[in-house]
Amino acid sequence: MGKRVVLLAAALVLIALALRYGLGGAGPPAPDPGGGGHAVPATSTGAGDAAPQPRGDRTPGAPAEAALRLFFRNAENGAPLADVEVRQQGGTEVLARSDSAGHALVAGRQLQELAFRAAGHLETCVSMLDPGFAAATRAAAGTSVEVRLWPDRYTLPFRMRFEDPGAQPARAVEFRIVSLDEPPPQGGVPRERAMLRGALPAGLRDAWERHVRLITAPGASADPHHLGAASDATLFRAGGEVVVRFSQTGRYRVVARDERGALGRAEFFVPLNQESPLLLRLQAPLVLAGRIVRAADGEPVAEAQVAVADGPFGASETRAGADGTFALDGLDAAPVRVRVEHPRFVSRVLENVRPGQEPVEIRLTARPRVRLAGVVRLRPGLTPVADARVAVSLHEDDTTPVETRTDAHGRFAAELPGGEVRVRILATGCMPYFESVDTAGAPSAYDLLPADPEARVRAGLVALASGRVLGPDGSPRAGVPVRVLAEGPVQVPGGIAGRRILEGGTVAANQVALSGADGSFLVEHPAEGPVRVVAVDGSNQPEDGVAIVATLGRTHRDLVLRTRR
Repeated sequence: MGKRVVLLAAALVLIALALRYGLGGAGPPAPDPGGGGHAVPATSTGAGDAAPQPRGDRTPGAPAEAALRLFFRNAENGAPLADVEVRQQGGTEVLARSDSAGHALVAGRQLQELAFRAAGHLETCVSMLDPGFAAATRAAAGTSVEVRLWPDRYTLPFRMRFEDPGAQPARAVEFRIVSLDEPPPQGGVPRERAMLRGALPAGLRDAWERHVRLITAPGASADPHHLGAASDATLFRAGGEVVVRFSQTGRYRVVARDERGALGRAEFFVPLNQESPLLLRLQAPLVLAGRIVRAADGEPVAEAQVAVADGPFGASETRAGADGTFALDGLDAAPVRVRVEHPRFVSRVLENVRPGQEPVEIRLTARPRVRLAGVVRLRPGLTPVADARVAVSLHEDDTTPVETRTDAHGRFAAELPGGEVRVRILATGCMPYFESVDTAGAPSAYDLLPADPEARVRAGLVALASGRVLGPDGSPRAGVPVRVLAEGPVQVPGGIAGRRILEGGTVAANQVALSGADGSFLVEHPAEGPVRVVAVDGSNQPEDGVAIVATLGRTHRDLVLRTRR
């Protein structure tokens, strides 16, 4: 009897171990080729090796580590996939790798977003927050969750070799590839290859979208992929040899540079099957040098901006020195388009300029001088503003503007090169004024606003509210923000139609103010209508404020705002 009890106990232990570690059972279920990387339940073992088990010692009585069992299949034929790498999305550490039977175990981690990579297959991913994957995990009940990966029959591997000027393999190369076809490919599923056997396979579109999302994510370590127009601005990095996977055949251009600045570019065609690598030998960078002078007398033009928009890696620019000379480096032998600008001269563009040649001389014609005149007035009465300082700048960074002052009648005049200018006006008691003006159609009047809130309310431009902020005990509260909250849309008068007034064209109502040491405050509102004046201390609600009807030209006095703390 005792022997039977011992045998029965041993059998129960073996059954428990089998249930705990998923030993035994039938092989994996029949494949579903329609999968696009989604997970479905599968048993923990299959033909061949058993599913891997958690490893490492654990303190007796401690809870078991969280573990996720995965089983990888080929989405086309259902065959198990070995050597599938498991990573957190965006991570570089390999958390697990599938064995020869396609099984992998990820244990002891806070799993959220997992990515899977296998040679010759589209990458895919799962989210632990995805309801479908969560349901599959629950259905697996301690066995394996199946993940399917599509064989990559859809990208075209294209091998490139980069050599330095000494014909040695280049190091630390960065390069861009641009499609030359019109219209350029857009990077969707390569349908002409995906549909060789008929219709687009079920699940492939979803699998392709997941693959694209993973390979284009920041920090992705997969082979460089060119997905058409979406990849034209991508800066790839590699060593002396690299395989770029293209989504479409066609004509492309590559521009490259190594860590020492050597440059190169080439145009090439991506076929269905590449026979030999593209070899690109980089050359030492070239310099485009020259001198900017006045067309009238050949004198140098300092501070002219010289720009090249079509360099090998995009735009580059510089400014001419005091002697008019300039130099743009980092260019290759391809001809470029040079644009020269100076606020006092007519802009000039030179086509097909070749870097590395003799310095080029660029002659600029002075812009004709014009007379800019106007009158400065104070709103709302439009009375002349005398002795206002008027500064006219030729460009945003102009350090030597043309300056003048208004006379007793508010009038001013200045001579300067014609074109786009910036007019800044400063006057005592007025808000600063700043406007962008074309001298060909300059306005005749520049109207300023009062700087002082009391002056603005006397002019009928704003409504004022004043009073004190008190705490729960009735003592003054200093430094409390006081805000005006309108109970409806606020219609603030806009600027003048057709004018580009950058500052000072509308009333800058101070709708938020801080209470003073004695709790006093003064806020203004630029429109009429019902509002609430509220002390904002983190505890009050809008309904705790004082309701008033704002009236332009009126000061609402002696308001008392109370805080809750």
